[in-house]
Amino acid sequence: PLLYGRYIDDVLGITYGSESDVRYFVDKFNSLVPSITLSIQQIGNTVHYLDITIYKGKRFFEKGIFDLKTYQKPLNNCNYIPFTSSHSENIKKNFISEELRRYIKSCSDKKFFIFMKMAFFNRLRKRGYPKSFLSSIFQSVQYPLEN
Repeated sequence: PLLYGRYIDDVLGITYGSESDVRYFVDKFNSLVPSITLSIQQIGNTVHYLDITIYKGKRFFEKGIFDLKTYQKPLNNCNYIPFTSSHSENIKKNFISEELRRYIKSCSDKKFFIFMKMAFFNRLRKRGYPKSFLSSIFQSVQYPLEN
């Protein structure tokens, strides 16, 4: 493999070769390490790993760099703390701005960041956050200028 990364029980591998080459590697690995069993969840140009989607986008074909976008599992209920909770206003502001910054880090394309930002805004509104409270926070966190 070109890349083998592991985080607890999630493994990411990137390799040249065919699907049969990948299956050979997994079978060989499983025979060498009996306490760990790898299984193939996805083979192709796109993969979900932890909370990001790694894919071959524009940057890959121009510079050989994988693109990223935020991934949220379908069963994620997005149960953010409600506005009526007893958390301080600073705690609420900080968790919102840090979540937006996380979206910047996990979205290599601005359009995906904007999509996540809008979805997050709407989810917070459903949790009782007033537009007036959210507006200044959302305006303060901007996607960096492209080089």
